[in-house]
Amino acid sequence: MFINEYQAARTGAALYDLSDQGKIYITGKDRINFLHRLLTNDILACTPGRGCHAALLTSQGHVISCLRLSAVDHAILLDTPPSTRTTVYNKLNEFLFREDVQIEDQSDPKTLLGVHGPNASTLLSTTLAIKPEVLEELPVLHNMSCFIEDSPVLLIRDRYFGESGWDIFGSRSVINHLREKLIKAGATLISAQTARVLLMETGIPAYPEDFDESVTLFEAGLENCSISFTKGCYPGQEVMTWIRERNSNRTSRKLVGLTIDGSTVPATHDALIHNGLRAGHITSGVFSETLQRPIAFGYIRWDLKVAGTDIHVQHEKELIKATVCALPFVRHDKPQQ
Repeated sequence: MFINEYQAARTGAALYDLSDQGKIYITGKDRINFLHRLLTNDILACTPGRGCHAALLTSQGHVISCLRLSAVDHAILLDTPPSTRTTVYNKLNEFLFREDVQIEDQSDPKTLLGVHGPNASTLLSTTLAIKPEVLEELPVLHNMSCFIEDSPVLLIRDRYFGESGWDIFGSRSVINHLREKLIKAGATLISAQTARVLLMETGIPAYPEDFDESVTLFEAGLENCSISFTKGCYPGQEVMTWIRERNSNRTSRKLVGLTIDGSTVPATHDALIHNGLRAGHITSGVFSETLQRPIAFGYIRWDLKVAGTDIHVQHEKELIKATVCALPFVRHDKPQQ
């Protein structure tokens, strides 16, 4: 079953159920300025049809939640990890004062369905009667609206499996009907376990498995895709600026990718050992189908983060050789737009 699901994502079209993601819908004329003051990225640049990755931080610069924003006419959609849905909703409301902003948690009435793989755009274009070049020409994190049987849906371009892909936002009944049509057209529904392998191969850490409120975006290696260093104030900005400008991006530890010798997949919290001393720990690991070996994420001492550094994993009573690896683990020929 896993092999069929994996191959669908790498050579065909895979369906990824994102119904447990938080989906927060924000309207009101002050919505853009409101979010710009709270989040790490440049939200002013998110004009309708565009989007970005961002984060909500504590005043100490730690990650409350990572977010993906998608701007449409008169609204912004935030999707969050399942575990931070309620926290983000409550935090946004805490910061709301007199702004013309309405915050609605649409996680239950609405859902998200991912359609990813080399054939994703072709399958979607046939099912939705949209020209495939229209889908393929849209850059990553941009979006477009369309209708399915008179019901509005939002198509968000993304490539988090490393392949061409789309996430579709709409009412549960409409998305469930679309899912059945796509399965009949040849798409394969994949499990969360298969999706985790694909995400890790692409070098994407998971929240809260690989990073949480105990770390900064710099420690998690997410500063380049989530932070604007030219915008004004937001909670945690002083810490982010200090790390970048005063400390040359240096932190005491760094999340890195590791390739593992042998066939044993490391467990969460397994110690990383260098020269006989503990130098970090594993956060998550999987067996890579493409590489045919275990891979893992882990936090390691800053001076050991360079690709090619030899390290060992203490797994139960076994000491397993590992190597720090440049991300992504698996590279794809087609560059991201």
